[in-house]
Amino acid sequence: MSTAGRDPRPDEAERLAEQHARLALAVVDARLAARDGVDLVGPDLAAAVRRDLAPVERQQVQDLREAAGSRTAVLYSRSGFTRTAVLWADQHAVGLFAYTDGGFVAPANQHARELLARAQALAEERVRAGTAAIAQGATAAREQQRLRDQAAHAAALRAEQARRTQQERARRERQRAETVLGRSMGLLLEERLDPGATAARVHRLAACPTVREVAERAAGLSSAERPHAVAPVRGLFDEAAAVLDVLTPAEGRASSAYRSAHAAVVRAWDLLDDAEGLHAVGHVAPEEVASGLAQVEHLWRVVVGELLKLTPPPSLAVPQPRGARYSVDALGTLGSLGTV
Repeated sequence: MSTAGRDPRPDEAERLAEQHARLALAVVDARLAARDGVDLVGPDLAAAVRRDLAPVERQQVQDLREAAGSRTAVLYSRSGFTRTAVLWADQHAVGLFAYTDGGFVAPANQHARELLARAQALAEERVRAGTAAIAQGATAAREQQRLRDQAAHAAALRAEQARRTQQERARRERQRAETVLGRSMGLLLEERLDPGATAARVHRLAACPTVREVAERAAGLSSAERPHAVAPVRGLFDEAAAVLDVLTPAEGRASSAYRSAHAAVVRAWDLLDDAEGLHAVGHVAPEEVASGLAQVEHLWRVVVGELLKLTPPPSLAVPQPRGARYSVDALGTLGSLGTV
């Protein structure tokens, strides 16, 4: 390892060793701490720096080994090491490094080279771990982005489906309102020609068995038969809604009876739509159709009951027959009053 720069001053030799320990030996927490013959310490490092003119002797290496204890011992020398110092250092796991005033540092024994190789392997492992962490983070970020995009797409689809459902609901409500309005206009015209026409229609609706019959055989209807069975029931509810509007004056539309009857008609329309599968995706089970039409039959009784309440009772006046008119006098004798 080399460090470019001017010749270090005596107080800069320790800085050079600190930099070398951090960069070359991968002891990132190494710091200067001159005490007990140790100039540089780390979590697992004890290093000494020598600027003597003579090579470092074995005793100096041994002193560092004792001061280092269980930590990794490293000795930096500006003047090199004696042969006995190098041999002893290899035998007792002390790394020896020679440095120059120009800032160059080189291993001086086998253990020092092993320390460098170990630090390089550790650095490579850290690089691989960091790269893996970055890749994993990038993968996680991409997955999170994919999930966000998927959620946004699903939300957009739900919003679009809700918009279409709302539009379809509004279209069907307009269609229902137009149908009821057309029937109501026809009833009003018919009532002008025949004042008893609406009452007669109510009694016909009350006596009509169609809703009950369809509800009874609902479970046996095939998918192809359901629209044909539901259509006349829907027509009866359309007619009942029109009669309800004709019989209820404007000031009576706020009454609870009218609101309940109208809500029953709207609920029946929705159940009939469900029976036809208009709001379902896929096949509608027969038991669901039967349950829905059973509710429709109950709602029909509610609506017809309200219509019967609104229908004026038929006149019970009995015309007297033509013939003689008599009176009874005070004695109980019948007397003729003439003919009618």
